[in-house]
Amino acid sequence: MGVQCSICGTGFDKFMSYNGREHAKCPGCRSLERHRSVFSVFQQLKFFTRFKRRTALLMVSMDIAYWARLRKHFNVSVLTLEQGQKGTVYGDICAPPFKPGKFVIVVQVHAMEHVKDDRKATRSIYRLMKPGGFYISNVPCRGSKTVEFNAADPDQHGHWRLYGLDGYLQLLCECGFVRVRRIGATFIAEKD
Repeated sequence: MGVQCSICGTGFDKFMSYNGREHAKCPGCRSLERHRSVFSVFQQLKFFTRFKRRTALLMVSMDIAYWARLRKHFNVSVLTLEQGQKGTVYGDICAPPFKPGKFVIVVQVHAMEHVKDDRKATRSIYRLMKPGGFYISNVPCRGSKTVEFNAADPDQHGHWRLYGLDGYLQLLCECGFVRVRRIGATFIAEKD
Protein backbone atom coordinates (compact mmCIF):
# COMPACT_ATOMS: atom_id res chain seq x y z
CA MET A 1 0.00 0.00 0.00
CA GLY A 2 1.48 3.36 -1.05
CA VAL A 3 -0.66 6.06 0.58
CA GLN A 4 -3.19 6.37 3.36
CA CYS A 5 -5.85 9.06 3.47
CA SER A 6 -5.73 11.09 6.70
CA ILE A 7 -9.48 11.71 6.51
CA CYS A 8 -11.07 8.33 5.77
CA GLY A 9 -8.08 6.24 6.90
CA THR A 10 -8.21 4.02 3.82
CA GLY A 11 -4.98 2.88 2.17
CA PHE A 12 -4.44 2.88 -1.60
CA ASP A 13 -1.63 2.26 -4.05
CA LYS A 14 -1.93 5.94 -5.03
CA PHE A 15 -4.42 8.79 -5.07
CA MET A 16 -6.34 9.57 -8.26
CA SER A 17 -5.55 12.41 -10.65
CA TYR A 18 -7.68 15.54 -10.38
CA ASN A 19 -7.79 18.65 -12.55
CA GLY A 20 -4.42 17.85 -14.14
CA ARG A 21 -2.72 17.06 -10.81
CA GLU A 22 -1.38 13.55 -10.27
CA HIS A 23 -2.11 11.74 -7.01
CA ALA A 24 -4.50 14.44 -5.74
CA LYS A 25 -7.87 12.82 -4.98
CA CYS A 26 -8.64 10.05 -2.50
CA PRO A 27 -10.56 7.23 -4.21
CA GLY A 28 -12.39 6.52 -0.94
CA CYS A 29 -13.73 9.80 0.46
CA ARG A 30 -12.95 11.97 -2.59
CA SER A 31 -10.87 14.40 -0.52
CA LEU A 32 -8.25 16.58 -2.21
CA GLU A 33 -4.87 17.72 -0.91
CA ARG A 34 -6.41 20.91 0.50
CA HIS A 35 -8.97 18.92 2.49
CA ARG A 36 -6.32 16.62 3.90
CA SER A 37 -4.15 19.64 4.78
CA VAL A 38 -6.98 21.22 6.81
CA PHE A 39 -7.80 17.92 8.48
CA SER A 40 -4.13 17.48 9.34
CA VAL A 41 -4.17 20.87 11.10
CA PHE A 42 -7.19 19.73 13.15
CA GLN A 43 -5.19 16.66 14.16
CA GLN A 44 -1.93 18.51 14.86
CA LEU A 45 -3.66 21.17 16.98
CA LYS A 46 -5.65 18.41 18.73
CA PHE A 47 -9.00 20.07 17.98
CA PHE A 48 -10.86 16.79 18.46
CA THR A 49 -9.73 16.56 22.09
CA ARG A 50 -9.19 20.28 22.77
CA PHE A 51 -12.83 21.25 22.14
CA LYS A 52 -15.93 19.76 23.68
CA ARG A 53 -18.29 17.76 21.52
CA ARG A 54 -20.82 19.93 19.71
CA THR A 55 -18.56 23.03 19.66
CA ALA A 56 -19.92 25.47 17.05
CA LEU A 57 -18.03 25.27 13.75
CA LEU A 58 -18.81 27.12 10.52
CA MET A 59 -17.71 25.82 7.12
CA VAL A 60 -17.60 28.43 4.37
CA SER A 61 -17.51 25.97 1.48
CA MET A 62 -19.13 22.79 0.29
CA ASP A 63 -16.19 20.52 1.03
CA ILE A 64 -18.23 17.50 2.01
CA ALA A 65 -15.19 15.22 1.82
CA TYR A 66 -14.53 15.81 5.51
CA TRP A 67 -17.81 17.47 6.50
CA ALA A 68 -19.29 14.17 7.74
CA ARG A 69 -16.17 13.44 9.80
CA LEU A 70 -16.29 16.91 11.42
CA ARG A 71 -20.01 16.52 12.16
CA LYS A 72 -19.22 13.55 14.39
CA HIS A 73 -17.51 15.91 16.84
CA PHE A 74 -18.57 19.50 16.08
CA ASN A 75 -21.89 21.28 15.65
CA VAL A 76 -21.26 22.12 11.98
CA SER A 77 -23.06 24.84 10.04
CA VAL A 78 -22.31 25.09 6.32
CA LEU A 79 -22.77 28.43 4.57
CA THR A 80 -23.16 28.30 0.80
CA LEU A 81 -24.44 30.43 -2.07
CA GLU A 82 -25.96 27.31 -3.65
CA GLN A 83 -29.65 27.10 -2.79
CA GLY A 84 -31.26 23.78 -2.03
CA GLN A 85 -28.16 22.00 -0.71
CA LYS A 86 -29.25 19.58 2.03
CA GLY A 87 -27.91 20.41 5.46
CA THR A 88 -26.65 23.88 4.53
CA VAL A 89 -27.56 27.50 5.18
CA TYR A 90 -28.00 29.70 2.13
CA GLY A 91 -26.22 33.03 2.39
CA ASP A 92 -23.37 35.34 1.52
CA ILE A 93 -20.26 35.42 3.72
CA CYS A 94 -20.17 39.21 3.34
CA ALA A 95 -23.60 39.41 5.02
CA PRO A 96 -24.00 36.08 6.85
CA PRO A 97 -27.28 35.00 8.44
CA PHE A 98 -25.66 34.29 11.83
CA LYS A 99 -25.28 36.28 15.04
CA PRO A 100 -21.83 37.74 15.81
CA GLY A 101 -19.71 35.62 18.15
CA LYS A 102 -21.52 32.37 17.35
CA PHE A 103 -18.61 30.17 16.21
CA VAL A 104 -15.49 28.87 17.93
CA ILE A 105 -13.99 27.60 14.67
CA VAL A 106 -14.49 28.81 11.10
CA VAL A 107 -13.14 26.73 8.20
CA GLN A 108 -12.78 28.18 4.71
CA VAL A 109 -11.25 26.06 1.95
CA HIS A 110 -10.71 27.48 -1.53
CA ALA A 111 -13.69 29.83 -1.31
CA MET A 112 -12.24 33.29 -0.51
CA GLU A 113 -10.62 33.66 -3.94
CA HIS A 114 -14.15 33.47 -5.41
CA VAL A 115 -15.41 36.39 -3.28
CA LYS A 116 -15.33 39.85 -4.87
CA ASP A 117 -14.70 41.72 -1.59
CA ASP A 118 -12.39 39.44 0.37
CA ARG A 119 -11.69 42.10 3.04
CA LYS A 120 -15.37 42.46 3.82
CA ALA A 121 -15.75 38.67 3.88
CA THR A 122 -12.72 38.21 6.17
CA ARG A 123 -13.98 40.92 8.56
CA SER A 124 -17.35 39.19 8.55
CA ILE A 125 -15.71 35.88 9.50
CA TYR A 126 -13.87 37.68 12.31
CA ARG A 127 -17.17 39.07 13.68
CA LEU A 128 -18.80 35.62 13.56
CA MET A 129 -16.10 34.17 15.80
CA LYS A 130 -16.01 34.01 19.58
CA PRO A 131 -12.95 35.48 21.32
CA GLY A 132 -10.27 32.79 21.43
CA GLY A 133 -11.66 31.23 18.26
CA PHE A 134 -9.73 29.80 15.33
CA TYR A 135 -9.98 30.60 11.62
CA ILE A 136 -8.63 27.70 9.57
CA SER A 137 -8.28 28.62 5.91
CA ASN A 138 -6.77 27.34 2.74
CA VAL A 139 -6.50 29.42 -0.44
CA PRO A 140 -4.56 28.92 -3.66
CA CYS A 141 -1.33 30.74 -2.91
CA ARG A 142 1.69 31.44 -5.12
CA GLY A 143 4.60 33.75 -4.61
CA SER A 144 4.61 36.63 -2.18
CA LYS A 145 2.18 39.26 -3.47
CA THR A 146 -1.53 38.86 -4.17
CA VAL A 147 -2.53 39.44 -7.78
CA GLU A 148 -6.00 40.97 -8.26
CA PHE A 149 -7.86 40.19 -11.50
CA ASN A 150 -10.54 42.92 -11.00
CA ALA A 151 -13.20 40.47 -12.19
CA ALA A 152 -14.09 36.81 -11.81
CA ASP A 153 -11.60 35.37 -14.30
CA PRO A 154 -13.05 32.38 -16.20
CA ASP A 155 -9.50 31.25 -17.07
CA GLN A 156 -8.80 31.08 -13.33
CA HIS A 157 -11.91 29.05 -12.33
CA GLY A 158 -13.85 32.23 -11.51
CA HIS A 159 -11.22 33.54 -9.09
CA TRP A 160 -11.07 37.25 -8.33
CA ARG A 161 -7.44 36.96 -7.29
CA LEU A 162 -4.47 34.69 -6.79
CA TYR A 163 -3.15 35.11 -3.27
CA GLY A 164 0.50 35.54 -2.46
CA LEU A 165 1.76 34.28 0.89
CA ASP A 166 2.58 37.74 2.27
CA GLY A 167 -0.59 39.22 0.78
CA TYR A 168 -2.86 36.68 2.45
CA LEU A 169 -1.08 36.94 5.80
CA GLN A 170 -1.44 40.74 5.60
CA LEU A 171 -5.17 40.44 4.86
CA LEU A 172 -5.71 38.26 7.93
CA CYS A 173 -3.77 40.65 10.18
CA GLU A 174 -5.52 43.75 8.78
CA CYS A 175 -8.88 42.16 9.57
CA GLY A 176 -7.94 41.71 13.24
CA PHE A 177 -6.57 38.18 13.45
CA VAL A 178 -3.58 37.44 15.67
CA ARG A 179 -1.06 34.61 15.92
CA VAL A 180 -1.38 34.02 12.20
CA ARG A 181 0.70 31.10 10.99
CA ARG A 182 0.81 28.43 8.36
CA ILE A 183 1.06 24.67 8.65
CA GLY A 184 1.62 23.12 5.24
CA ALA A 185 -0.82 24.78 2.85
CA THR A 186 -3.26 25.78 5.62
CA PHE A 187 -3.39 29.07 7.52
CA ILE A 188 -4.35 29.29 11.18
CA ALA A 189 -5.42 32.61 12.65
CA GLU A 190 -6.88 33.42 16.05
CA LYS A 191 -9.27 36.01 17.43
CA ASP A 192 -8.21 37.54 20.75
